[in-house]
Amino acid sequence: MNDEKLSLRLESELLARIDSYLEDHPEAGSRSHFIKNCIRAGLDRDAQISGEPAKADPDSITITLPGRYMAGLERMVAEEYCLDLRDAAETVIKESMRQLLQDAVATAIDGGQRAVPGSR
Repeated sequence: MNDEKLSLRLESELLARIDSYLEDHPEAGSRSHFIKNCIRAGLDRDAQISGEPAKADPDSITITLPGRYMAGLERMVAEEYCLDLRDAAETVIKESMRQLLQDAVATAIDGGQRAVPGSR
């Protein structure tokens, strides 16, 4: 990773808003990660508005969602649960993945209990 260090000063009110957001959204990571994602999202949004071609990101996909799904993501942003549509989509995917993992663990535990002699 060829990251370069950058220092910046933020108003205490803005920093408090960031910290509050991170308390409510631990999946957003650290302050540094959160700020990098915000900058990236702003630059990507401005590039799309100006018509610049987006740089290929090997970890990205483009999908078309039904209107009701988009409306749900937009509502998450409007109610300030998420910063932008990307953040909303990532939040939904992370929560879905978390639930899938919990279900898989529960199934494995349940299956293991059935394998014990004398169980159902």
